[in-house]
Amino acid sequence: MSSEALVKTAVAQIRVEPDQRSELFSQATLGHRIRVIERKKRWVNCGFDDKSQGWVHEGSLSFVESIMKLYGEGPLLTARTLLSRVLSEPAPGAYALTILTDGSLLSPESREGEWWKVLLPDNRIGWIPSAVALPDDKKPRASREAISRLALAYLGIPYLWGGTSTLALDCSGLTQLVYRLHGTILPRNSFEQADSGSHIEPGANWENLQSGDLLFFAEGERVDHVALSLGGAELVHASMSNGCVAREALDPDADSFSERLANMFHSARRVHQNC
Repeated sequence: MSSEALVKTAVAQIRVEPDQRSELFSQATLGHRIRVIERKKRWVNCGFDDKSQGWVHEGSLSFVESIMKLYGEGPLLTARTLLSRVLSEPAPGAYALTILTDGSLLSPESREGEWWKVLLPDNRIGWIPSAVALPDDKKPRASREAISRLALAYLGIPYLWGGTSTLALDCSGLTQLVYRLHGTILPRNSFEQADSGSHIEPGANWENLQSGDLLFFAEGERVDHVALSLGGAELVHASMSNGCVAREALDPDADSFSERLANMFHSARRVHQNC
């Protein structure tokens, strides 16, 4: 059995136990490599680049060695799109082979005009408009403005416990995805992310907070929610209370003030010191 696999579906569901009725813990998107730990029937216990571990059904995975080598050693394209399609032909009316979410990975075969010809992890050939994916050497530089701009692009995406893709997100899935697309792998859960970077004092009126800072909240002793600062009292987060990714504020004078969040505020961390 191969010690690695590739995600071959748009989104692979990661569960706590090897059972489709088990809690959804996280997700992995198309083209990402995972470490195979063990198998139980048709379920695979996998390790991920954020140090988390969970069970994925084998139907979402590819174990083809030659394709894994291409995805491991060759140049890759990173999808930069909330939602797009991989098509059977380089034509807008062609049928879809799969869909892409932000951060999906593809192996490029060639570029033909305004289209990329790509090899999918399941060994099919597909086509995507060149505008929806970036080669490795064109990835944007991390900056506070880029981080907050991307987070705001996700406004309105539905909330889902365990969601880490642009189909649906939970609070730590949002912060993890935004930072992943800027070259930093954060832990999966909010209480784990609360140890990332360095502690900062927000200031009496939140004046020390900068775009991209991680804001943590707790109803008890342990952190159980995370948001991204937009600078000052403004923030964006994936919220069950809102049902989606939403913009709110910690300042009582702001139209989007959330008294609940202000009362729950726990701490702030800065991941990128010099961007």
